Amino acid sequence: MGAGTLLREVERIRPILEECAAQAESERALPDRAYDAMVDAGLFRMLAPKALGGLELHPVEAYEVVEALARIDSAAAWNLNQSSATAAVAAWLPKEGGEELYARGPDTIFAGGFFPPGPSVRVAGG
Repeated sequence: MGAGTLLREVERIRPILEECAAQAESERALPDRAYDAMVDAGLFRMLAPKALGGLELHPVEAYEVVEALARIDSAAAWNLNQSSATAAVAAWLPKEGGEELYARGPDTIFAGGFFPPGPSVRVAGG
């Protein structure tokens, strides 16, 4: 499955995302139905490492998918983009770290912040 397939999947789930957009806006969260459609379409796999069941798309291809999704629902695209950023980091982790992140499978949806607040403290050695 490549970017072309995912772009077709975005169009396939368009009606669901359009129906959910107003609810997502009013509730400030994507409805489960929208997430389920995105998972079913394989969108959350796009940057996950192949070794962990993902598609490991080139970043430019992944952003084309995010852009196509954003034309339908910017909130859905933002959620996909944020989760995919974490997925891409899995490729840089030791094997055990990636396996821990994907213990539930390649359709794992990630949430969180990459820049937690807190002071940096110089210590001996670095």
